[in-house]
Amino acid sequence: MRRSIVLLEVIFSMALFSIVMIYSVNILFSLQLKSDKTLNYSFNTLTLETTRLYLQKNNKKDEIEYQNGILTYGGYILLDDITSYQLTSNADISTLLICVDQTYPTCQKWNLKLI
Repeated sequence: MRRSIVLLEVIFSMALFSIVMIYSVNILFSLQLKSDKTLNYSFNTLTLETTRLYLQKNNKKDEIEYQNGILTYGGYILLDDITSYQLTSNADISTLLICVDQTYPTCQKWNLKLI
Protein backbone atom coordinates (compact mmCIF):
# COMPACT_ATOMS: atom_id res chain seq x y z
CA MET A 1 0.00 0.00 0.00
CA ARG A 2 2.80 2.37 0.91
CA ARG A 3 4.63 1.75 -2.41
CA SER A 4 1.52 2.56 -4.40
CA ILE A 5 1.10 5.90 -2.59
CA VAL A 6 4.74 6.79 -3.24
CA LEU A 7 4.33 5.79 -6.90
CA LEU A 8 1.15 7.90 -7.15
CA GLU A 9 3.01 10.87 -5.65
CA VAL A 10 5.84 10.45 -8.17
CA ILE A 11 3.39 10.27 -11.08
CA PHE A 12 1.50 13.32 -9.82
CA SER A 13 4.78 15.26 -9.36
CA MET A 14 5.95 14.37 -12.88
CA ALA A 15 2.62 15.42 -14.40
CA LEU A 16 2.69 18.74 -12.53
CA PHE A 17 6.32 19.32 -13.54
CA SER A 18 5.47 18.57 -17.19
CA ILE A 19 2.61 21.07 -17.20
CA VAL A 20 4.80 23.76 -15.62
CA MET A 21 7.59 23.12 -18.14
CA ILE A 22 5.21 23.30 -21.12
CA TYR A 23 3.84 26.67 -20.00
CA SER A 24 7.35 27.95 -19.22
CA VAL A 25 8.61 27.04 -22.68
CA ASN A 26 5.54 28.66 -24.24
CA ILE A 27 6.12 31.89 -22.30
CA LEU A 28 9.82 31.94 -23.20
CA PHE A 29 9.02 31.41 -26.88
CA SER A 30 6.51 34.29 -26.93
CA LEU A 31 8.99 36.57 -25.12
CA GLN A 32 11.70 35.75 -27.64
CA LEU A 33 9.32 36.41 -30.54
CA LYS A 34 8.28 39.76 -29.06
CA SER A 35 11.93 40.63 -28.49
CA ASP A 36 12.72 39.95 -32.16
CA LYS A 37 9.83 42.15 -33.29
CA THR A 38 10.91 44.96 -30.98
CA LEU A 39 14.52 44.72 -32.11
CA ASN A 40 13.57 44.84 -35.81
CA TYR A 41 11.15 47.73 -35.25
CA SER A 42 13.82 49.69 -33.35
CA PHE A 43 16.41 49.00 -36.03
CA ASN A 44 14.03 50.09 -38.81
CA THR A 45 13.07 53.25 -36.90
CA LEU A 46 16.72 54.13 -36.32
CA THR A 47 17.52 53.56 -39.99
CA LEU A 48 14.62 55.76 -41.08
CA GLU A 49 15.56 58.52 -38.63
CA THR A 50 19.17 58.63 -39.81
CA THR A 51 17.93 58.80 -43.40
CA ARG A 52 15.57 61.66 -42.49
CA LEU A 53 18.41 63.57 -40.80
CA TYR A 54 20.63 63.04 -43.85
CA LEU A 55 17.91 64.33 -46.18
CA GLN A 56 17.32 67.37 -43.95
CA LYS A 57 21.00 68.25 -44.12
CA ASN A 58 21.36 67.53 -47.85
CA ASN A 59 18.11 69.00 -49.09
CA LYS A 60 18.28 68.84 -52.90
CA LYS A 61 15.12 67.23 -54.23
CA ASP A 62 16.52 66.47 -57.67
CA GLU A 63 19.24 64.25 -56.13
CA ILE A 64 16.71 61.86 -54.54
CA GLU A 65 15.89 58.83 -56.67
CA TYR A 66 13.74 55.78 -55.98
CA GLN A 67 13.97 52.65 -58.13
CA ASN A 68 13.12 49.01 -57.43
CA GLY A 69 12.84 49.41 -53.65
CA ILE A 70 16.11 51.35 -53.30
CA LEU A 71 16.34 55.02 -52.29
CA THR A 72 19.47 56.80 -53.49
CA TYR A 73 20.82 60.32 -53.05
CA GLY A 74 23.38 61.52 -55.56
CA GLY A 75 24.00 57.95 -56.73
CA TYR A 76 24.65 56.61 -53.21
CA ILE A 77 22.27 54.12 -51.60
CA LEU A 78 20.46 55.51 -48.55
CA LEU A 79 17.86 52.78 -47.97
CA ASP A 80 17.00 49.44 -49.46
CA ASP A 81 14.13 47.02 -48.83
CA ILE A 82 11.60 49.86 -49.23
CA THR A 83 8.06 48.56 -49.56
CA SER A 84 6.26 51.88 -50.08
CA TYR A 85 7.47 55.30 -51.23
CA GLN A 86 5.56 58.48 -52.00
CA LEU A 87 7.00 61.99 -52.44
CA THR A 88 4.66 64.98 -52.80
CA SER A 89 5.72 68.61 -53.02
CA ASN A 90 3.91 71.81 -52.06
CA ALA A 91 5.70 75.14 -52.55
CA ASP A 92 8.82 74.69 -50.41
CA ILE A 93 7.70 71.76 -48.20
CA SER A 94 7.90 68.17 -49.45
CA THR A 95 6.10 65.28 -47.79
CA LEU A 96 7.74 61.88 -47.94
CA LEU A 97 5.83 58.76 -46.90
CA ILE A 98 8.15 55.78 -46.68
CA CYS A 99 7.79 52.18 -45.43
CA VAL A 100 10.57 49.62 -45.04
CA ASP A 101 10.92 45.88 -44.32
CA GLN A 102 8.55 43.17 -45.49
CA THR A 103 8.41 41.07 -42.32
CA TYR A 104 8.11 43.86 -39.71
CA PRO A 105 6.92 46.93 -41.66
CA THR A 106 7.79 50.34 -40.28
CA CYS A 107 6.39 53.51 -41.86
CA GLN A 108 7.15 57.19 -41.34
CA LYS A 109 5.87 60.44 -42.81
CA TRP A 110 8.32 63.28 -43.08
CA ASN A 111 7.82 66.96 -43.90
CA LEU A 112 11.09 68.21 -45.35
CA LYS A 113 12.18 71.51 -46.81
CA LEU A 114 13.76 70.36 -50.08
CA ILE A 115 15.18 72.70 -52.69
